[in-house]
Amino acid sequence: YVWCGENKEESIDNCYFIDAYGFIFERAAKFRNNDFTVFYGSLNSAGNEIIGARFLPETEFAGLKKLIDGVTALLLDSSELVKKDDGDYELMLERGGKILFSLLDDTERILSNLESALETDPLKTNLAKKTKNLEYIDLHFGNKVFFKFK
Repeated sequence: YVWCGENKEESIDNCYFIDAYGFIFERAAKFRNNDFTVFYGSLNSAGNEIIGARFLPETEFAGLKKLIDGVTALLLDSSELVKKDDGDYELMLERGGKILFSLLDDTERILSNLESALETDPLKTNLAKKTKNLEYIDLHFGNKVFFKFK
């Protein structure tokens, strides 16, 4: 993963690599956006140092990683993740649209609800026919999945 600042407006040239545990370990001189999922959002750090900071505490990062891997396994590759100040997340999909979720919810349940929704109409049919028109899939509401197409 790569962290590129607190918001998308910051320079893509000011990015850092993140390991599988959420630890920022090296400046990313140059990379192609499609090689890594790019993270945006505040760091879990008290100081101003970026290298050595964490994107999230290790256990929360493990849940986030599991969710991103699960979304990818469902054939919805991600390109960017935005961490909001209120604890919500937006996972931008490569083919367009985004998945909205909170890590306060159980990762297994989020993935199970997403998988069920993707296998059921009308979401299944709309994704097949209007792939690029997906605006969002919202997983904030327990076992209810909301989605919107353009």
